[in-house]
Amino acid sequence: MILETKNLSCGYSGQALIEKINLRISSGETVSLLGPNGVGKTTLFKTLLGLLKPVSGAVIIDDENIENMTQSSRASSIAYVPQASEVFFPYKAEEIVMMGRAPHIGFFRTPAKNDHNHVDAALSALSIRSLAKRVFTELSSGEKQLVLIARALAQQSKFLILDEPTSNLDFGNQSYVISEIKNLSTRGIGIIMTTHHPNHVFESEGTVILIDKQRKISVGESKEIMTKENLKTVYGINVEIATHESEHGGTHCYCVPVGCKRSKR
Repeated sequence: MILETKNLSCGYSGQALIEKINLRISSGETVSLLGPNGVGKTTLFKTLLGLLKPVSGAVIIDDENIENMTQSSRASSIAYVPQASEVFFPYKAEEIVMMGRAPHIGFFRTPAKNDHNHVDAALSALSIRSLAKRVFTELSSGEKQLVLIARALAQQSKFLILDEPTSNLDFGNQSYVISEIKNLSTRGIGIIMTTHHPNHVFESEGTVILIDKQRKISVGESKEIMTKENLKTVYGINVEIATHESEHGGTHCYCVPVGCKRSKR
């Protein structure tokens, strides 16, 4: 499955926040969206999901304009994973994941054996079957985030859009969630995620969309786009890109802030 944007401009009331984005993402690829607050990342996500009509251009999935697709067809193509949020009713984790089956179950129907199988498979894919009977509100932030990702997997979409999937997680849970997201891409699921952590982009590999405060957009591979000059322009601080030789083989890049003073914009 291919997701494309063709000269896509996104915004509100006919006014574009970000303009002329051209992407081509295949199932199994990872795209990381990086940039400061307020540059239009959420607006882009809403447009990709079909919740917001493009100012101009189009979102195309396998040669079909998303605006012409039914809600059920869009749901089978793209699933959304929000930041872990509080649920005020004592749902069990497996019940939260079952909500991802809604496009397949329909209204006024109860889940069938096939739906339960998909829920079990989604929990197993993220190694969290042990959480199935636990109450969602009693889980840790990291566990909640994985349950929400499992809910999206149960939806059986070919692309997952994740909004800051490591937000509010501790260092260990951040690394674990990023690792699980990377594993999903190896299973043929396309990943599009936002992050405020440049190092997560290096960990995830794949394509990067970097948006600066003037909403200039750079698109390319992480090693090409994630330069100290580009990151300085985006965040206004000096950084260095360092490399590390892993004991398991391979060279890994990471971003290191230099000093505590902001550079002049």
